[in-house]
Parts: sequence; C-alpha cells; structure tokens
Amino acid sequence: MATLHVLKVFVGEDGAGGNPLGVFLEGGAVPEEDRQSIAADLGFSETVFVDDAERSELRIFTPGTELPFAGHGVAARAGGFGNTATAPAGGRGSRQVRG
Repeated sequence: MATLHVLKVFVGEDGAGGNPLGVFLEGGAVPEEDRQSIAADLGFSETVFVDDAERSELRIFTPGTELPFAGHGVAARAGGFGNTATAPAGGRGSRQVRG
C-alpha cells in the first residue's frame, strides 16, 4: 500500500507561499495504469510517484498528462522533505492507495 504525502515546495523561509503537490514515496506500489487517474482525482499541479529512491527514478503526472520533467517533483525528491518541502498546515493530509 502506498501513502500519499501532500507537500508544499518552493516555500519561503517564513513558511509562506509554496505550491502543494502529491508524492508517493512507494510509487512502485501504485499500478502504472492507475497513476493518471489518481493525479486527475487529486488535482495538484503535479503528483510524483517515486519508483526507486536509491536510483532517483520517479514519474510525474499532472491532472491531464505525464511529464518528462517538472521542477516541483524534483525539488520535493531532492530536498529530502527538508527545507524545500513541508507538509502544509490544513492540507489534504495523507491517503493510502492499494496496488
């Protein structure tokens, strides 16, 4: 089962601003044929599925298509959920998806 993490990326030093996105750290557990519909359902500008964290393999979907690259998703992954990405206050929380 994969858990959705709702994060804000490109947040100011004071915690203001930023853009929310979804990240599935266990993206390999989400069937490929379900990823586009999950991204559309969530409605974030991007939803990231991390398929192999050690090799930095990930796939990024908007509500309408898969992207070859997107700054939000890469920042969330590269930031290790430190200063670059934080869980938003009052955000959508987490969601689990069965593979």
